[in-house]
Amino acid sequence: MEHAPSTTMLQTTPADGGANIIRSPESESPVGAASASPEVRAVVEQPVADDSPSPAGSDVFEKNRIGRFYISRELIARDPVTALRVLGHCIVVRCEMMFYRNNFEYMAFSPDFESVKEGSIAPEYEVFISDFGHKIEFKQLNQSNEG
Repeated sequence: MEHAPSTTMLQTTPADGGANIIRSPESESPVGAASASPEVRAVVEQPVADDSPSPAGSDVFEKNRIGRFYISRELIARDPVTALRVLGHCIVVRCEMMFYRNNFEYMAFSPDFESVKEGSIAPEYEVFISDFGHKIEFKQLNQSNEG
């Protein structure tokens, strides 16, 4: 079965308290929320599933490419576009605000992470941001993946 390639555009719009709610322009229904200042506008393209070949990095679940990393609350407040670029490199499966560190801890799958044996502790990665936020790299901090 052949599908015509299509994308759905999602846009953020200002909401109460300075947060932006992501809305689909076609339905105007809220899809999710993103913390950002009211002047930040983000457009997210989400491809609709079709029969095309799997993109690179689509093996993140099969190869268990899971890891943990932190993004400071300050970075998200000061530069939400860069924070979104970092999060665009992964599929977040858990996020928790760590008040004692003043940052968010993310558990995510990413093609940038090494494979981890089933039952092992997810390794911790440090996020390196360069080239004015256009280059994002993850470096593994702990090499032991034994559970």
